[in-house]
Amino acid sequence: MRSMLGMVWIGLAGCAAAQTTPPASPVTSAGTGKSGPVVTSRAQCLALKGTWRKVGVQQLEACDVPTRDGGKACRSSDQCESLCVANADADPAGPVEGHCYASFLTVGTCLSEVSDGRIVRAQCAD
Repeated sequence: MRSMLGMVWIGLAGCAAAQTTPPASPVTSAGTGKSGPVVTSRAQCLALKGTWRKVGVQQLEACDVPTRDGGKACRSSDQCESLCVANADADPAGPVEGHCYASFLTVGTCLSEVSDGRIVRAQCAD
């Protein structure tokens, strides 16, 4: 029983440490394989005109770097730096004109991705 409690404590300690460590990998647009710049410090983030903030359930620090084409009309994510997304009120059964998502960071969001003028998936990334 003591060893079981010790393993739980070690596991919880590992989770606590992960909450305060900034990500060392690029911020990725979920499901696209696209990524923003690799940013490991607040200073780098601000230099890229990004916003350094805590994101997701674990409240990890990350840099929210804006895309250059945010808001541009699109029909698929290959037309955008990040994702092509539908408005929240878009009809999932009909044709949709999307817009390029204004950020590389998708953690903490719920988005409907557009491909070939149709909503292909709604996803919440956390």
